[in-house]
Amino acid sequence: MRRPVLIMVVVCSALTAAGCDSTQEKASRLAASSGEAFEKTGLRVTKENPDVEVVKTWTLTDPNGTAVAVRVRNTTQKRLVGVPIAVDVQDAAKQSVFRNDDPGLDPSLVELPVLRAGETVTWVNDQVVPTGEAKATEAKIGLQRSVMETEEPRLTLQQIERRSDADGAVVTGFVMNKSDVDQRNVVIYGVATKGGDVVAAGRGQVQRVRPGQRAKFNVFFIGDPSEGTLDLAVPATTLEPGGE
Repeated sequence: MRRPVLIMVVVCSALTAAGCDSTQEKASRLAASSGEAFEKTGLRVTKENPDVEVVKTWTLTDPNGTAVAVRVRNTTQKRLVGVPIAVDVQDAAKQSVFRNDDPGLDPSLVELPVLRAGETVTWVNDQVVPTGEAKATEAKIGLQRSVMETEEPRLTLQQIERRSDADGAVVTGFVMNKSDVDQRNVVIYGVATKGGDVVAAGRGQVQRVRPGQRAKFNVFFIGDPSEGTLDLAVPATTLEPGGE
C-alpha cells in the first residue's frame, strides 16, 4: 500500500516518514512508524461532535490497496484540537469490513490534530485492510480533546511535484516549519478531486521538521492523482514548545 494529503493548499499536521520501497512496505511502515497508540483500547466514539460536520466520504481501491477520505467542516469559530474520526467501511450489503478501532494505531489514522475555525479538511486513512469488498464508508466525529485559543504553529508545503515510480503515483515536496516549535511525526494528507469528488487519496509522513527548517516528503496515492486537482493538508502535531 502507499499513501497521501491536500494541496489546495490546506495545511494540517500529523505523524512519520514514508520511504521508497514497495507500496505494501510503505504502507506498513507508515502505520507502524510512530509507535504510539491513540488509545490503549482503540478508538471509540460514544458521543458525536455537534460542532464538526461530515461533508462527504469516499472509498477508493486500486491494485495497491484501499483508502478512505472523509471531508469534515468545523462549523464553529473555535480552533479544535484532537478531533477523533471513526470510520466504518462497508461492503455492498452494508456489512462492516473494516473499522479503525484497533488499539495501537498511529494517531493520524484516528484523528485530526487541529481543525481551525470554519475550516474544511479532507482527512485520509490509507491503511484500510478490508475483510471484504469495500464499497462505502460511514464516519463519526468524536468530541475534541480541547479548544485552542492561541494560533497554532504553521507548516507550509513547498516545491510540490507529481511523479510516478514503480509503485504508481507519488507527490513529492517539502514541509516548511515557519514556527519556533519543533514538529515531530508530521503527516501530509492528500487528495485529488474531479467534479467535486475525490478520485485519489493518500498520506505521507516525516519524522521531524525543526523550527525554521524544512523536510522532504512523499505522498503515495490510491487512485490516480493526475486525474484531478491536487489538495494537500499538513496540520501541526506539536502545538506548544516542549509538547509532544
